[in-house]
Amino acid sequence: MIHSILKDQNPYFRAYFGRYLKQKRQSLNLTGKAIALKCKIPESSYRRLEQGRAKIKIESLEVLFPILRLDLVEIFEISQIAKVACANEIAKELSENYPI
Repeated sequence: MIHSILKDQNPYFRAYFGRYLKQKRQSLNLTGKAIALKCKIPESSYRRLEQGRAKIKIESLEVLFPILRLDLVEIFEISQIAKVACANEIAKELSENYPI
């Protein structure tokens, strides 16, 4: 299931997932630097994930799962919300550009 979630990373998913990562990190009283060190990635790379400016790779997610105590169901819900947000944006653009 996680592979199907990660293959369709629209900007909404990246933004919502980034907020989710930040919320999880803060709830554990960890810094971005501490997470980056545990993941063995540059702090700037982790920061981009939290800011929704980078696509998450399965390898990174596997490392983040135990550190941040991520929940697969919550990630699935984030992906569903992101799909709806993306569809709403497309519908809005279509209705503005092609009025009935």
